[in-house]
Amino acid sequence: FGIPDIYMLDIQSKKITKVIATDAEEGSPAFSPDGKNVIFSSGGNITIINADGTDSKTLTNTSNDYDPRFSHDGKQILFSSFRSGNPELWIMDADGNNPKNLTNLDFAMSSEFSPDGKKIVFVIGRKIPDSIYTSMEIAVINSDGSGMQILTDQTTQSGSPAFSSDGKKIVFQSLLEGGIAIGQGKMTIRMIS
Repeated sequence: FGIPDIYMLDIQSKKITKVIATDAEEGSPAFSPDGKNVIFSSGGNITIINADGTDSKTLTNTSNDYDPRFSHDGKQILFSSFRSGNPELWIMDADGNNPKNLTNLDFAMSSEFSPDGKKIVFVIGRKIPDSIYTSMEIAVINSDGSGMQILTDQTTQSGSPAFSSDGKKIVFQSLLEGGIAIGQGKMTIRMIS
């Protein structure tokens, strides 16, 4: 299959341009709010590059960082990291300075800021009592890491949460309808308001 690189697609012309290609695996690209930069993970490090493919800069150097997302004002970057051995949520300034661990859980990934930047929605993994399985639930925390609330129950497999543009709803995918223990069920898009 090869090693994935970062590409940009012009919707109107359908022209595809390679933004960056290295010997490392690149993934999880996201535009900065002003559209001038692209942030992505590269070999487990967070990298930023101009949208035209020039001037790339590695912001972290741990080989454990993934899934970066800009805050809506472009001042901070939210990302997942395995620095502690488990996937946890971290935040840092947009220039890579001041990294801070936001969670201390067994599993926290797939995060996104609320439109006002005050909350973060993410997926938390929790062991299901009396079972060998782990549930994946939707949770929110304040952007400083405080005030965690788990929004779905402990019997589902949920993921890919995203806030509505007004921040009043969260849409996510889930196996809310049956079969977690035997790996069956229907993946459904749900909304929390």
